[in-house]
Amino acid sequence: MRVFGFCFARGGSKGIVNKNLKKINGRSLVELAISSSKRVELIDKFFVSTDSEEIGEEALRWEAGVIKRPPNLASDRANELDAWKHAVKWVQQEYRIEDFIFVSVPATSPLRLPSDITKAISVLLADYSLDGVMGVTESARSPYFNMVTKDSEGCLNLASKLDGRGVSRRQDAPALFDITTVVYAYRSSYILEGGSVMGGRISSIEIPRSRSIDIDEPIDLEIARFLYESLRIDEKV
Repeated sequence: MRVFGFCFARGGSKGIVNKNLKKINGRSLVELAISSSKRVELIDKFFVSTDSEEIGEEALRWEAGVIKRPPNLASDRANELDAWKHAVKWVQQEYRIEDFIFVSVPATSPLRLPSDITKAISVLLADYSLDGVMGVTESARSPYFNMVTKDSEGCLNLASKLDGRGVSRRQDAPALFDITTVVYAYRSSYILEGGSVMGGRISSIEIPRSRSIDIDEPIDLEIARFLYESLRIDEKV
């Protein structure tokens, strides 16, 4: 089955203006997404879906295809799953292919490695019963242990209790994971038919917390720049 990679990078961003073109070690976030994906032998072709001419030019500069995203799929309120569906239909039409492996590589996770993408695709290809695979990282917080709510009087309570009781040690709480934006690999048929990224039979690959940052605010970008250099990511992508 053919594998197509995508980076969904719209032009508008409230948290960081022109976020997807911000640079780490002299390379834009879009370039880093393209670069890591091009080192994955399983990916046949890589595209950038965008409403921005500037991002489109950056994609072409690094030899990625460009999918022009309609304005209604690029607003703050747009559901990214709808942009995924648009990209799947575009590939189906352009390449006259019905089913393929869809891989989303968001620009906001610049610490990913090509091996992360390869692992996600490989897990999906190895089990036909799976609809998708995503990157996760072990959660630092647990609703059973150190996440709390406030009642009407402002007093704290555990967000959730396990079997009606509290958990006094982290080791006794169930293992929990955060979804990362490192990689998503799905069957194209599921994207068109599914209502959410978690609606089907979804597996995962684990990403170290040190490489799972998702850039949303200026502080995230500064942390990513520091980690990119300290982890020597440039030597691995």
